[in-house]
Amino acid sequence: EGYMKLGSGSNAAGAALYLDNFTISADPESADSELLIDTFARGDVNLLGGNTGVFYGGSAACEMAAGDGSLRLKWSIGDDGYAGYWSDLNGLSLHGTDSLKICFAEESSDEFRVGIRCGETEKSVLAADFAEISESGEYSIVVPLTDLGFDGEDRADVVFITALGTEGEIEITRISLTGSARVYPERLSVFDQRGWGSFSDG
Repeated sequence: EGYMKLGSGSNAAGAALYLDNFTISADPESADSELLIDTFARGDVNLLGGNTGVFYGGSAACEMAAGDGSLRLKWSIGDDGYAGYWSDLNGLSLHGTDSLKICFAEESSDEFRVGIRCGETEKSVLAADFAEISESGEYSIVVPLTDLGFDGEDRADVVFITALGTEGEIEITRISLTGSARVYPERLSVFDQRGWGSFSDG
């Protein structure tokens, strides 16, 4: 009796493979994840393939200029007007996500609301209430989905920004959904060299 590492091909004498104390295991760890919706390489389609654009009505005007990594949104609103920006998410599952994140080129004092629509239900919050500045100086709005009344069981159709005040201008650099992913680091343990193969000639 002897032992060998079996390769591809055939063994005319026959062979038997034994695995001894062979284990593959993984311990789940939490890691931050980010699903990018738009980084504004172009203006009319987001990274999910959904259309984007502005909306306005009454005595209001709104325009956007997108490309080269940012979206500049500018508005002017009268007493009976409304305006804003929308991006189609095509029924995106919110499973594994917990927050809507919108990043900006710089901090702005102009007021606006951010929100999500799922089916016939939509909700928005005042952006300034969820403002954050990272250690690197990045200014962003991070809204927990629970504050919008949604969770991982929902599917999002649209993310939107509703302008407030008489006029304003903001420059957005990224829109995304963030959450905690389950990461499984690979750990392979093999004991006993005989486990790779043993054979008998007779």
